[in-house]
Amino acid sequence: MKQIGILGAGRSAGYLVEYLGEYCARVGRELYVYDLDFHRLQESFTVNDKTYLVVADLSDTQVVSDILKNLDVVVSVLPPPMHLPVANLCLEHGCHLFTASYTSEGMLALDAQAKVKGLLFMNELVWIPESIIYPPVSYLITPNRWVWRSLRLKVIAAV
Repeated sequence: MKQIGILGAGRSAGYLVEYLGEYCARVGRELYVYDLDFHRLQESFTVNDKTYLVVADLSDTQVVSDILKNLDVVVSVLPPPMHLPVANLCLEHGCHLFTASYTSEGMLALDAQAKVKGLLFMNELVWIPESIIYPPVSYLITPNRWVWRSLRLKVIAAV
């Protein structure tokens, strides 16, 4: 079974957890959300039976490495300085990576390695839930037009 993971369950993760949880329930996948505290998430958002909340110290590189061994796709909503170490571990374990942070020079330096391994690393993504925009449509946005065009083609092919 393919597993999706979210690293971090802070303020910006709630809508993402709900959305990916619903997706996983629909297609028979599992979503694992890792953080030290889920209080805010559980108070404000719906967590379904295909979403597992796992207490983990994400500042410990070995803990993150052990987590990534079991994931196919990871979305990191950790603080930006943590994305590069996570990206290196994704390369090691063969995980696709998505972040909301700007693309750093360090992340750009990993691009060739990710391509060789057939991995997709995407940065600068923003999730706008349908409940806060009109008309009611959900959007996944990246300011990089080339990346958006290539992603759109892959997403259309996967749907």
